[in-house]
Amino acid sequence: MGYFHVEVGSPHYGMEIAAGQAPRVKPINLFGYKSALGIDWATVYSNQHPTFVIPEVMEHNTYYNTLYQFQSNDTADNGLQLLVEGLDSNFDEKFYIHELGLGSTQRWSRINKMTLLNGSNAGHIVARPSGAGGTQYLVMNPGDGITQSLHYTVPRGYNFYIFRINATSGTVNSNKYITFRNHIENPLVTPTRVINTATSTMQNGESSFDRQIPFKISELTDFSFQAKSSAQENEFSMFVEGILMKDED
Repeated sequence: MGYFHVEVGSPHYGMEIAAGQAPRVKPINLFGYKSALGIDWATVYSNQHPTFVIPEVMEHNTYYNTLYQFQSNDTADNGLQLLVEGLDSNFDEKFYIHELGLGSTQRWSRINKMTLLNGSNAGHIVARPSGAGGTQYLVMNPGDGITQSLHYTVPRGYNFYIFRINATSGTVNSNKYITFRNHIENPLVTPTRVINTATSTMQNGESSFDRQIPFKISELTDFSFQAKSSAQENEFSMFVEGILMKDED
């Protein structure tokens, strides 16, 4: 019998998962970066945009059929292909390829990730809600080609298992340490259930957690990491490795 399902039989299960050889199981790699982490809690994600004011703590849509536009503030990006990954109104996985410079009629409950399929973006690319109840923004910085955001909403019928957490900073020290935590929201529970857990601090350049028993994030859950500096500002980044596993039939 395999490690997770009978289909996963290799001693190095991670290779099979990354290679797409494990049915109902796929890798999830999340990374986020803050160039100026302040003294208040903030989601570890890129939220700087020259036009839109985007909250330090990521907000999620309260209406689960929100119209979105995907736009760059530099016309040089027109024609680039953008892969958008997220959830539809039923919280099922949704994938959409959008050509920058054109309008969109796509509706989403959550946006998890944006990735360029060609070229390099000259401007800031933003996923912008333009429908009722839309509050979640996501920004791709110039030249990145992908969103840097430590957040993920687990689709219906799946669970997300975290195996490794790594936090790094080139500016942290004993007089300016960083505190970070796992932030979880269950939007389909009334009122929304909010849990802040696994709070930790770091005063050196790196903090790493390799979990022997993975941390489970259940379906229909908004997951993110939040962080703050004890004083002034810090540069800060996080990386999370895990797997998304479909429920057994």
